[in-house]
Amino acid sequence: FPQSLADVVRDFGRYKLGGTLRILTQALEQTGLMDLVQQGGPLTLFAPPDVSFRATLGDALLTKLLQPAWSNHLTLVLNNHLVPQRINSTELSTNFLVTMLSGIAVPVSTSNNNNNNVVITVNNVPIVFPDVRASNRYLHVVGGVLLPPPLTMTFLSALSALPQFTMLVALINRAGLEGQLNDPLGGPLTLLAPTNRALEVVDLDALSSQELANVLLYHGIAGQNLLTTDFGSSGGTYPSAFRANETIQVTVSGPDNITINGIAQIDATMRNQYVSNGIYHAIDRVLSSPVLAASQPVTASPSAVPSGTIPSTTPSGLASMVPSQVPTLTRTPSLSPSLRPTRIPSSAPSSNNITTATTPAPVPAAAPRSSAFGTTTTSLLVRQLLCPAILLMGTQWILLW
Repeated sequence: FPQSLADVVRDFGRYKLGGTLRILTQALEQTGLMDLVQQGGPLTLFAPPDVSFRATLGDALLTKLLQPAWSNHLTLVLNNHLVPQRINSTELSTNFLVTMLSGIAVPVSTSNNNNNNVVITVNNVPIVFPDVRASNRYLHVVGGVLLPPPLTMTFLSALSALPQFTMLVALINRAGLEGQLNDPLGGPLTLLAPTNRALEVVDLDALSSQELANVLLYHGIAGQNLLTTDFGSSGGTYPSAFRANETIQVTVSGPDNITINGIAQIDATMRNQYVSNGIYHAIDRVLSSPVLAASQPVTASPSAVPSGTIPSTTPSGLASMVPSQVPTLTRTPSLSPSLRPTRIPSSAPSSNNITTATTPAPVPAAAPRSSAFGTTTTSLLVRQLLCPAILLMGTQWILLW
């Protein structure tokens, strides 16, 4: 069999099996996977013909996936049709699981049709023409696209299914963003999704729906579907979905150490999550920007601010702490309603900063006064130690005299 799988895909029309593989050919070439199909092996390729691509995905979704911004998603779809081993149809039977190059295991089943012929299905998609042989093994023509399960969900449906994002989902609905985040044809968008633990230590209750929407939109990287590998070895600056000039700074210190705006960490166990309208990564802090800080202050719990870290009380205080100086927030125990953090009314002079005011407000401790020896406390300690010593020396001199 002198032809590789790549040759079979390109020249499929000459086999006169019905249909063409032009869409599959284009997709493999766009994603760079044609080189693998050409030279790799052993391989098994489940190949949907053009008519199956259109019937399964629809023209709108198919057109979207073939755009450059959706290359990561298209790669995932194609990897869900490739098996890094040789499998012919006689090896496929009920209860058999095929682990695709995507890492997803798909079930196989067999049954007899009305003509008593054996029908083999892979993930409920029938094999319509099996065992087209090539130099690096087999191609099976299938009657549909083996769509990876994550791409059957949207941001909203995926996050709603996970217990660590219940607070975020509630905020999305309150901000009126559920329509955008639940559109399977939406995107591209990279969502930096704060977990419940990140949201528990900030108070967003006082924000209007529009203000809240702005805060949430700042957690999106607009116009791109980015995996953590796309941030490169050092990171970069990316436009937010809030405003293009309100950017998000990504710093990469290692494969499992990626920081957003100097304060939020991407969760290594919940990153690179595909959905039909983008990609999301869980983060452990809520993000803000200078513009957001000046207009929609986020109230933090007093116990969430580390000891010794006092936010500025000037109107530009929060802006001056973004992104590198925002206090690290930690989970705080539940407070009674009377002691919950409150947002300073907009008429107060300090309305544009993070505040730790409670009712009643704690009185800050006065800073020690400076003296020639440093602080008043230090000076008093010196006097307490030196005065008795001077008196003792004077007494001894009088006795000697």
